[in-house]
Amino acid sequence: MYSFYLLISICFNLYFKKKVVDMQKAGLDRSLNFRKRYYISKSMNLFFVLFFIFEAFVVFLLLIFYQFQSHSVLDSLKKQENYTVKMQKSEIKNTFSDIISDLIFLSRQNELQSYLKTGDEKIRPEIELEYMELALCKKKYGQIRYIDSFGQEVIRINYNKGLSFAVKRKNLQNKLKRYYFCDTIMLKKGEVFVSPLDLNIENGRLEKPFMPMIRLGIPVFDDKKKRGIVLINYLAQDMLDVIKRTSKTLTGSPMLLNDKGYWLLNRDSSKEWGFMLADRKDENFSRVFREEWKSIIDKKTGQIYTENGLFTFTTIYPLKNAIKSITGFNDSYISILTEINSDRYFWILLAHVSPDVLEEYIQPLKEKVFFLGIVFFILIAFGSFFLAITITGRKIYRNHLISFFHYDMLTSLPNRRFFIEKLEEGLSHSKRYGNKLGLLYIDIDGFKNVNDSFGHAAGDELLVKVSKRMLAVTRETDTVARIGGDEFAVVLFQVNDKSEIQIVGKKLINEINKPVNLKRGTVNVGASIGALLYPDTDQDPEELVKLADKAMYISKSKGKNICTMYELN
Repeated sequence: MYSFYLLISICFNLYFKKKVVDMQKAGLDRSLNFRKRYYISKSMNLFFVLFFIFEAFVVFLLLIFYQFQSHSVLDSLKKQENYTVKMQKSEIKNTFSDIISDLIFLSRQNELQSYLKTGDEKIRPEIELEYMELALCKKKYGQIRYIDSFGQEVIRINYNKGLSFAVKRKNLQNKLKRYYFCDTIMLKKGEVFVSPLDLNIENGRLEKPFMPMIRLGIPVFDDKKKRGIVLINYLAQDMLDVIKRTSKTLTGSPMLLNDKGYWLLNRDSSKEWGFMLADRKDENFSRVFREEWKSIIDKKTGQIYTENGLFTFTTIYPLKNAIKSITGFNDSYISILTEINSDRYFWILLAHVSPDVLEEYIQPLKEKVFFLGIVFFILIAFGSFFLAITITGRKIYRNHLISFFHYDMLTSLPNRRFFIEKLEEGLSHSKRYGNKLGLLYIDIDGFKNVNDSFGHAAGDELLVKVSKRMLAVTRETDTVARIGGDEFAVVLFQVNDKSEIQIVGKKLINEINKPVNLKRGTVNVGASIGALLYPDTDQDPEELVKLADKAMYISKSKGKNICTMYELN
């Protein structure tokens, strides 16, 4: 702020330096150094008043602009996040519908139905071939199996890294006691078993690297009875990859939660699968964001904005209304045989924009507003500057015009016109309050000799120094004026008697009689003074001046350097 003030002060000084030169050329110089400082001070005050008024108004407008734009930016972000989450939900529903369609197709496969009717082993290779073709085409089914009603695998196709193959009969296993067989074999025709989205378990241990898995099963019927099940192991990483791939347009972090609030997908993979990993059991969205979780469960779909950021969410129900699941276990590989409907089997698809990311997102707007603020600051500063100096400049010229009409340009004393006005004011004051007033008329003796000997410049210098001496021996309340040439007048306000006037007259003579040092040498001058007391002499101002002038000539006739009081007689 100090630097800014200093810069403006320099600008004002440079501007007024030029103004002073212009005024000097115009002959309007009267104590210009003092006046320059005075008007610079006044202009600075006016500048800061104008500056802060305009700046406050612009700041107010910028705040409104920022609020409007920030809401607009936030609304745009909300729309973008909401659109992407809806698109992801649609992709997941399409993926799930595609899997179930494949499952239903496999359960009604012509070759499988022929095999069930005839038991012809020659048909098995045809079934296996079709299963392998499907696995190769989809690239997301880890296993496709047909298991008979006794739990024995009849056909199993494994898919891994772009290769699919049929497992030999001797390596096929019995799954009679596995939960997915038990749950699926109990279903009615047209019902589908869907396991939770969890990590694949082989031989009682989690498979590593982690393999997200969803098992989907459907009972197989021939014309008469239930003959077994078709089971697909869906490599759920495919679905998670869909979410990741479509998250490129998201500003927030994509997340997928199960119905207990555990992360199935998180940009920080160390927080995933907390319900299956003991060391991650506390990694739960519902614990980290308690209030947000309550709102999400309650609203199902929408957006919430809290101190923790922006949350855009939707609930996904993988099961259609016509499809049921016979699962509901806490441990994903232990069957409880509890039927749940499609409304209770859900995931939460969510995008979270943290406060830090929101701050980064809105940072360009802040930079824009800051830049606009700097531009307006500079414009307002210079605008206020030039407006202030324009207004002050007009005041300078107006005041100097007043000075031109009221003050003597050489001595800076009131001129005759202004002196008469001051005398009239003094007379009115005396009449109203009964005070007495003294008037002295002074003529400088020897002034013409100085002019003739040293020149007019020396004469002007003499008049300036004499006027200062007069001011030194009079009171601030008195008025000292230059009437013209080498003649001066003094109004003494509130005097008691003639003796006080005589005392002032003698002081004036003594001061003027002292040697005066000029640039061209030292000179001596004197003074002849005529004086009067009001209301002893009750006349109008002009007449009083004439009477004092007459008394002054009496002093000259008596030998000069005398103060003569005017007497009526």
